[in-house]
Amino acid sequence: MAFYGRRGSFALKPDCFADIDTVFPRRPDGLRESPSRCLACGLKVECLKAALSSPEGAGVERGGLARNTAVGRVLKGYRRWSTLKTNRQGDTPKGKRR
Repeated sequence: MAFYGRRGSFALKPDCFADIDTVFPRRPDGLRESPSRCLACGLKVECLKAALSSPEGAGVERGGLARNTAVGRVLKGYRRWSTLKTNRQGDTPKGKRR
């Protein structure tokens, strides 16, 4: 165990702190889930953030839906449309439409 400080307060951090395979292991179906012992820990948020920002955690796919599914493609299309719409609104003078 080592000391972990945040905003002047100190707490002991366990050896499993920020270990992606311990705090966010992959289930047999391929999805990741935090174990119940981690959910009861007071450092769970900081630990999971540290694990996901580590080089090992950078490879964890975020988003939840596979991009190759129909729903994933629709969501990707909506995101793209939203981004284009937001970018165009900055180019158009107020009160005028294209």
